Amino acid sequence: MRAASLRALILSDIHANLEAFRAVIDDANNRGGFDVLWCLGDLVGYGPDPVACLKLVQSHSFRAAAGNHDHAAVGKMSVESFNYAAKAAAYWTTSQLLEDEVEFLSGLPVLANNDPFTMVHGSLTDPLEECLLDADSAEASSKLLTSRFLLVGHSHLAFICLENKGTPQFVEFTEDAVLSLTEERWKAPGGLRFRKHPGQCDGGSPIAGIPHRAAQIGHLGTYNNECDSRSDLLAGYP
Repeated sequence: MRAASLRALILSDIHANLEAFRAVIDDANNRGGFDVLWCLGDLVGYGPDPVACLKLVQSHSFRAAAGNHDHAAVGKMSVESFNYAAKAAAYWTTSQLLEDEVEFLSGLPVLANNDPFTMVHGSLTDPLEECLLDADSAEASSKLLTSRFLLVGHSHLAFICLENKGTPQFVEFTEDAVLSLTEERWKAPGGLRFRKHPGQCDGGSPIAGIPHRAAQIGHLGTYNNECDSRSDLLAGYP
């Protein structure tokens, strides 16, 4: 008997941006919905709605890996290496979290397995802080990969990296392309891409990245960036 298909909405680096997160959920629902939400870390940090974003994640069937900002918000890693803006955001986020949110973030694993996928925020050599963006880092993670596919975030870039017989090859993540899962590959949803935050790996944009259907389809959608800016002000965000 053929196994039932699973529709997964794969997200990363939500960063407490409720407007972008809702836009992604709404768009995915308009495209047929999803069965499970997979989050690749940094649910909080930078944005003004950490608690609301965590509740929205928990309102769905989900699986999540921890990111560096998640650990920083609950004191599981130092913020000394963060720049001023990231550090200020981490302290503010900590002040917004209640016991339930702290317990939830503290319990997120740095690696989450959904065979044949492994989920991590950064890379397998540095799960919390490395951006997997070049052949060397991809090859290093490949040597540690025990599943067929690796899903990573952190970079705020959407890309695919093919194993390519031991010579990693990065290719563009083409919107709405159907991707075969019959070959070895890494795939990086990269994250919800919105306003640039000082210290992130790329410039970002007012675009929400929506790779979904268990790594088979990628889609990009827009959201109201002005609404997000107003939320910053109302929340007293630093």
